[in-house]
Amino acid sequence: MHTIGQIDVEDAQNVATIARKGRASTGAHIPELHTPEEDLEFYTGAIIESEGLVCEVDRRVVGFILWNEDWINHLYVLPEFHGRGIGSALLEAAFEVMQSEVVQLWTFQANGGAIAFYESKGFAIVESTDGARNEEKMPDHRLVLVLE
Repeated sequence: MHTIGQIDVEDAQNVATIARKGRASTGAHIPELHTPEEDLEFYTGAIIESEGLVCEVDRRVVGFILWNEDWINHLYVLPEFHGRGIGSALLEAAFEVMQSEVVQLWTFQANGGAIAFYESKGFAIVESTDGARNEEKMPDHRLVLVLE
């Protein structure tokens, strides 16, 4: 059983760890560009500047989502909790509070698991790039979902 709740800056260490483990587990060979300390600083700022939710299982934060307006900036679940509906629950809970008819996000083209997940939720790829504009320099896709 999981619980969805409001994210707080006190969740920053858990969030940074989840994102780091999530990125490493994609199989997409995403370059590790930052130290764990830099990740913590980044996610502390992201939590302050964004809206977000966490998912807990047995009082342990196992996933999170951060967004601004109609952009989902981050959605990660600890790899050992994949396939348990946590990403879906976070996404659906975010949709309930987002004030937008259209939701969009970026994901790396090499991250087939994320692409399959988002497409299963109704997102469609609307733009593909060579990665020149992202920090990792990896080709990516912009996906969009029109909420009803």
